Amino acid sequence: MLSHEIRGAADVRLHAMETGRREGPAFLFVHGMSQCGLAWMRQLDSNLADSYRLVAVDLRGHGLSDRPEQGYDDSRLWADDLRAVIETLELEDIVLCG
Repeated sequence: MLSHEIRGAADVRLHAMETGRREGPAFLFVHGMSQCGLAWMRQLDSNLADSYRLVAVDLRGHGLSDRPEQGYDDSRLWADDLRAVIETLELEDIVLCG
């Protein structure tokens, strides 16, 4: 499993895990509040990896990502964080799972 450090909105460091076929269509797994990307380990360790590119992100303030003092009430920052993950990892044909 690959581990990535991605610069999100307001230069927040985001952690992402990746497995599967790099050239395959991508699943981007986004956890709920008070969780982290580890919530998706059953999917990351499944046979989906035989055909798909699987990426799970730790959102700002969760898991191994940075914990900024402010910005949790700004939905634009959360959206920009996901955009940074998609663009940095060059994800295409994405299925977003949350």
